[in-house]
Amino acid sequence: MNRYGLPDEIFIRDKVPMTKSEIRALTLIKLDLNKDDIVWDVGAGTGSISIEAALNVPAGRVLAIEKNIEAVELIKANKEKFKCQNLEVVHGVAPDIFPELTKPTKAIIGGSTGNLQEIIHYLWYKTSVQNLVINAITLNTTYLALEVLNSLQGQIDAIQIALNKIKMVNGYQMLQSQNPVFIISATKQEE
Repeated sequence: MNRYGLPDEIFIRDKVPMTKSEIRALTLIKLDLNKDDIVWDVGAGTGSISIEAALNVPAGRVLAIEKNIEAVELIKANKEKFKCQNLEVVHGVAPDIFPELTKPTKAIIGGSTGNLQEIIHYLWYKTSVQNLVINAITLNTTYLALEVLNSLQGQIDAIQIALNKIKMVNGYQMLQSQNPVFIISATKQEE
């Protein structure tokens, strides 16, 4: 049985943005992991999604692909902390680095540096990826992702999540809002 949504506080963060616990959980549920999947996490940031994916594919592999060297070092630190031997940290720019990598069965896109369309097309046409999940925080990225995925004729599901956490402030329980996130998933149709 898969377990998702580890507490945010247990990850090493520094200044690199991190996908929050609840968003990680929904992202991985949408990805529909199997124990032997090969997963790409493109734009992996701190590696929080990569770590949770690796913990849930014990017979598989996860490749955390990240261009920012500070983030790469954080992913490595989190990999060591969580003892994820099946996690490979890849420093490079997507999609340029893709031909050098083992092809995925599942993929997550958390960052694309303006290469979203090229990344999606590569994953869809040049790999055996069955499920693709894109996390977006801007309307521009969401619109582009939906536009590209609609042209691929996969089964698409898109949701927008806005979370609030309760925080104590001067003895009062206050809502602390988190950034809304769009989670867009696409599954290839059986041929």
